[in-house]
Amino acid sequence: MRLISQYKKMTVAFATLISLFVLVFGSHIALAATPGQIRDVAGEFICNCGCNKMLDVCDMSCGKNLRKKIAEKIDAGLDKKKIMNYMENNFGQQILAAPKKEGFHLTAWLTPFALGAMGLGLVYWVIFSWAKIGRKNEAALASMNSDSKKRTKKEIEEDEKYQKTLDEELDKIDW
Repeated sequence: MRLISQYKKMTVAFATLISLFVLVFGSHIALAATPGQIRDVAGEFICNCGCNKMLDVCDMSCGKNLRKKIAEKIDAGLDKKKIMNYMENNFGQQILAAPKKEGFHLTAWLTPFALGAMGLGLVYWVIFSWAKIGRKNEAALASMNSDSKKRTKKEIEEDEKYQKTLDEELDKIDW
């Protein structure tokens, strides 16, 4: 019985030792970059040869070379952020597919939204100013209509007289 207990202890100790070894030394073992990893990182860049395609879809030799360089950096253990910094330092900011969200480049992100908000504000102002003018016109028409209803009997008779004359003259004309 004592032998079995001692065997279990040794097995647990050996398994723990192996696990620690893998954790400490296994983290330095780099696996080859997968196409998905390369595509993920390459999607952050534009090809620098002038074709202006996204690097993950560029079929030209320059795109293939840059993806190869990204694969080398992934194999070396660099993460996406470090690879992006490396590419920016070596090829400039024009290789980035989107400007950074910091400093002056923040305006490239905020300007479209600010202009959109200003445009919506302008549309709101125009619509309500038109509505205000419409309400004023309605009030003016209403006052004119109420004034026309207050015509005297003499004015009505005069209008009827002119209407009768107009009708007679129109009847004389051969259409």
